[in-house]
Amino acid sequence: MPDQTAQPAVRTQVCLYLTACSGIVPAKQRQLALPRLERAGFQLENTAALERAYQRFAGSDEQRLGDLQALLSMPQLPPLTLAARGGYGAMRLLPHFDFARLGARLKDSHTLLVGYSDFCAIQLALLAKSGVGSFAGPMLADFGGANPSSYTINEFFSAITSRNAACAFP
Repeated sequence: MPDQTAQPAVRTQVCLYLTACSGIVPAKQRQLALPRLERAGFQLENTAALERAYQRFAGSDEQRLGDLQALLSMPQLPPLTLAARGGYGAMRLLPHFDFARLGARLKDSHTLLVGYSDFCAIQLALLAKSGVGSFAGPMLADFGGANPSSYTINEFFSAITSRNAACAFP
């Protein structure tokens, strides 16, 4: 059966960087979420992170930390960084990352950092160490449900694309 999920579209192709700092992303969620986001106009980066698995995590601590470290070394940050899912594991990364430096980069680039659940550990460390906020919003796993909330998806797209929204892409 074809996917009948409403698909709002971003105005132009927007780079979306995925970070998997917590639990494993189930294959079915990946199979549904990735095409939905691509159809909505996102160019997805770091999808390989979604394939990783180590114990209950989306990769080893070093691999998951690498998702965040990559944000420090990119010549230009993408407009949107989206957490893959919650669960557990993000707090294990906190002592090993330079949140002040990430905050400065996010502020300069106006990159939106979005997630919730276990990803809040990353978001709160970023706020505490740099004063830079982020956004509680749907993660990749939310786009990968059999029947994702159309309200959540529509509000997310509206928030990041509306010219009047405080968190819209510049």
